[in-house]
Amino acid sequence: MNPTKSCPLEHEASIAITDLLTTAVSAQSNEYTYDCLASQVSARGKVKASRKALERDTASDVRERVPAPLQRAIDLVQAKGASSWLTP
Repeated sequence: MNPTKSCPLEHEASIAITDLLTTAVSAQSNEYTYDCLASQVSARGKVKASRKALERDTASDVRERVPAPLQRAIDLVQAKGASSWLTP
């Protein structure tokens, strides 16, 4: 993926994950609560799911734009166990 396109998404993800922690640091709180940890874990999961969906959509778009023989090659390479018979 083009870094200039993913940079804003990564910045938003960073802000979402560290929101409560940033607030605690700004308030000079020395307590790291379970709620803060749970919020970070939840945000990480959401970010991971959105990245995976974006990658899946991008791969689908690329696959649709390539010629049919290359689509077949992509399907074969993605097949389970393909790495064992594709490598010498």
